[in-house]
Amino acid sequence: RIFPPVPRRTHTTGLAATPTPLSSSRISRSGRGVRQSFPSPTPATRYKRYEMDSTFAAAAAGGGEARGGGAGGGAGGELILHRWPGHWGLPSLSPECIAVETYLRLAGLRFSCEDCKTPYASPSGQLPALDQDADVVGGTVSDGEDGVGLRQDPSTATYRITAHLKRKVRDLDVALNADASTRSLLTAYLALVEAKLAPATAYYTWVDRGRFAKHTRDAYGRAFPAPLSYIYTWLWRRQVASQMPGYDEERVLLGVADAYGALAARLADSGGAYFFGNAPSSLDAIAFAHLAFHAHSPVGDAMRGELKKHPELLAYVNDMQGRLYPGPGGGGGTGGAMGTVDPSTWLEPPA
Repeated sequence: RIFPPVPRRTHTTGLAATPTPLSSSRISRSGRGVRQSFPSPTPATRYKRYEMDSTFAAAAAGGGEARGGGAGGGAGGELILHRWPGHWGLPSLSPECIAVETYLRLAGLRFSCEDCKTPYASPSGQLPALDQDADVVGGTVSDGEDGVGLRQDPSTATYRITAHLKRKVRDLDVALNADASTRSLLTAYLALVEAKLAPATAYYTWVDRGRFAKHTRDAYGRAFPAPLSYIYTWLWRRQVASQMPGYDEERVLLGVADAYGALAARLADSGGAYFFGNAPSSLDAIAFAHLAFHAHSPVGDAMRGELKKHPELLAYVNDMQGRLYPGPGGGGGTGGAMGTVDPSTWLEPPA
């Protein structure tokens, strides 16, 4: 029986540090077998660095409160975002990575990006991860006191990173949190995205067999030679599927329809460019990440029929892309500007 490898690392700082290679084996909890691991890509292929010039996003951060760093930089040191590389016309393969990057851009922060072709190239062993002056945020969550049961949970990493940014760098929600009713509304919509859109993204990226075989396996496994490209992605698929018992396509699409409708109504009621008026919030970061992923990625084709019914959401995605990821090179870090969403070019998904 093969398990996902667990990276063993010493704490490193800066961009030149080479992550420690993965351990060759690990004894299982029962002692009956060995948890096998596989070699990671050579260090020279792991990282691709982008320097972000976020001055264009400073105007978008009018609602945030700086905590020591201001809009031009991070508090206490350089911010480095470790993320999956861009693909499918998106800044990153992962909507969780897109959410963190969008938060940083909405906050008008200056930061750098490290493209990691595998999560094991990240200083935390997971993507996304944020490195702020040797303080790495985001990582592996232990399922057991002995640390043997380890689970990769990108949504947990995203939550930890955004909580860290709110607490120590810039809080986009400070104005909303001042009012109890608005704070409750924000919490409800964040829960809606996590309960409806995030499972839909995970389902069509990993659980759906056809889309996994045609798109996901190649996109996530291209850093590895065969057969590792098949083994790793199969392990990740099995892991995601184990966390989604009871989900099928009907349940996923019903949830997507509910979420799209609620977000469209919220955007109309806000009367501004964002979900809560003319100042961005953490909801804009996470909702945009999933909406853009659904609109651009080939695995999102099954959800586009419903997305077409909400032109205000499509306009929102295009507006956010133009504001936060503009110009050649994606404004200095996406590996290419995000293309305009044009629903007239979308093909119907296979039956």
